[in-house]
Parts: sequence; structure tokens; C-alpha cells
Amino acid sequence: MYEVAKRLVAQGYSVDWLCFKTWAGEPTQVDDSGIHYIGLPGYRGLYRKNGSRRILEPIEFLIAMMRSRVALNQYTYIWSGQWPMLHLVWWLMWPKAIAGSKLVVDWWEIWGKTWFNYSKSAGPIGYLLEKTLISKISKRGTLVLIAPTALRRAREAAPNGKLTLIHNGIDLASFKPSPQGSPRRYDIAYVGRLKNHKRVDLLLDALHLLKEQSRIRLSAVIIGDGPESTALRERARTLGLLGQVEFTGAISSNRQVHDILTTAAVFVNPSTKEGGGSITLLEAYAAGLPAVAFECRDGIDPELIGDGVCGVLVKTVSADGLSRALLELFNDPEHLEKLRQGALEAARHYDWNHISEQYRGILET
Repeated sequence: MYEVAKRLVAQGYSVDWLCFKTWAGEPTQVDDSGIHYIGLPGYRGLYRKNGSRRILEPIEFLIAMMRSRVALNQYTYIWSGQWPMLHLVWWLMWPKAIAGSKLVVDWWEIWGKTWFNYSKSAGPIGYLLEKTLISKISKRGTLVLIAPTALRRAREAAPNGKLTLIHNGIDLASFKPSPQGSPRRYDIAYVGRLKNHKRVDLLLDALHLLKEQSRIRLSAVIIGDGPESTALRERARTLGLLGQVEFTGAISSNRQVHDILTTAAVFVNPSTKEGGGSITLLEAYAAGLPAVAFECRDGIDPELIGDGVCGVLVKTVSADGLSRALLELFNDPEHLEKLRQGALEAARHYDWNHISEQYRGILET
């Protein structure tokens, strides 16, 4: 949203960003791109100590919005993110809050029956709420989905709704892929939060299997931090992978992440819960890295990879399946180079400048 918003400002739009105040100083500020931030009081964090989302946060945000003196109906356009969903309920129940403003909502993830695995108590409520909101919001405004499979699921819930597909994006100009045949620092790169559903443990297990069964030592860099960081580092130590796997911890600079990616050969995202779209996948493509991912209901949308086009889809969520896929890939340099070229070609379609024009098209029609 930030990347699109700053481009809209550059094209003459005035953009106010309503959010929790997470900074010191005045509740309002303007950044270098010209975006005007309006900070709401009451921020208590997104996560619990165990790394799971705080259930009360959506309620706290809703209350903060309702108490604010910001008149949403003064805006020509209201562009909102899906999470934490309760603010969308408020707009439906109190339509005067947004009145004649044109509404656009980015719907990043459709959980469907996954809600029932998330929580026994809140799951059924989330399931019904999601289904209702997709139907109602897509009639009140435009729902933007970020992956083809998600768009199809949304159409099942809202066959007559106003739905459109706009992918995530990347700053293509910030990537300088290494030339073909350049020496690599890492064989594999992972980027993301270290959370249980990201299944980085399966990547470590796959590296161990390759070393023990095939005598292949692939090096990997794990970029990111999260509640599973300590456990994953210990797992790598137990498996004897400390000489093969490097944990960077949290990295705040996008430039640094991009630079590290360009020193690897393959991007592995073993997550089983991505909601379809993935910015890190597109960043990997821009760095010239084909992807290896599990083909599962809530993982990365298979259409963003195209088995054999930009990467490889592993049919079973297992360390064994992942190790076999990696073994085949690294044993076939010609196929790996073909996938690399496919990834670079795909990345050209996801530049933020192109994505921003798609959003502008929605706003102005």
C-alpha cells in the first residue's frame, strides 16, 4: 500500500494514511514521499509473547477509529486493507461513516475453512464474518485480490460482486541480478518471518536429508526473525547444519535483503499458509532466483510459480519431498538456468509502477 500510495502522491493525489500511532512525537506527520500520516492512540502491539496475533487488536483499532475525529466521508476515495476486518463491519453497519466515498479494499487472504483450524472459539465467527464481508463489501465497493486462486474463491462467495485481480509488486529498479555463471555465496535463500506455519523446520530437515542420504551439502541463508528463531537455530545445531546454514536475524534494509538474494541460486518458501500472494516470491524472481514451494491449499498460489516455468512445486508437504525436489534441481544446471530466466521474465510484470497504474485505474473508473 505504501509503494502505491507514494506513487499516487507523485501523480498529484493527496493521501492521508489513518493508522495506529507507533512513533514518538506528534500524532500527525508527513514523510519524504508526501504521505500524511494520522496516528490513532491506543496501540498495544500486534503479537503476544508466543508470536501469535493478539485477538483484541482488531477491537482496539475499531474503537480507535470510531473515537477519532477524522471524517472519512470527506474523502473521494477510501482505500483500506482487509485486516483486521472489524473496521469493515463498522462501515457496513454505519454507512454514513464513509457516505459517498468510493471504497476499495485489498483482500490479501481468504482463509475459508482454515478458520476452523485457527481457533475453536473464534474460528466459526471468523469463517462467517469473512464470507459475509466478501459478499457485502464487493457490492458496496471494489475488492482487490492478490492471487488468481484467491480471486476464484472470492467469486464463489460473491458471484455478483465487484472483484479484480492486482498482484503484489516489487521495485524492479532496485535489483541487480548476478550474471549467468557468477559464483554464488548461497545455494538457497529463505526470506520471511520465523513462525511455525512458515515451515522453515522442513527446509532444515531437507538439508539434513541431502547431506546424510545423498552426500550433498547445500548452503542456505535464512533471512528474518520471529518466535521460532531460537528453536530453528537449535534444530540446525542438532542436525549438524551450522556450517551450512546462516541465520541473519531481522534486517531492516530492503537494499540489504535484495543484495543477499542476488548471491543465492534458489529461493525456497516452504510456508503452508501464505494466502496465495507473496512479495518475497516476487523479490526472489527479480533477483534471478527460481522458487521451490509446497503445493498446498493455503500456501503460495501455484499459478504464481507455474511448475517448470519460474520454479518447482513440491506435491507433498514433507522434508523428503522438498529434499528430492532440490536434489533434482541442483543436479540439472540447464533446467535451473531455464527456471532462472523464467523468474527474471516474470518479475518484469510486477513492477510497482505498473501495479500503481492498475490501482489508479480502479479509482478513476
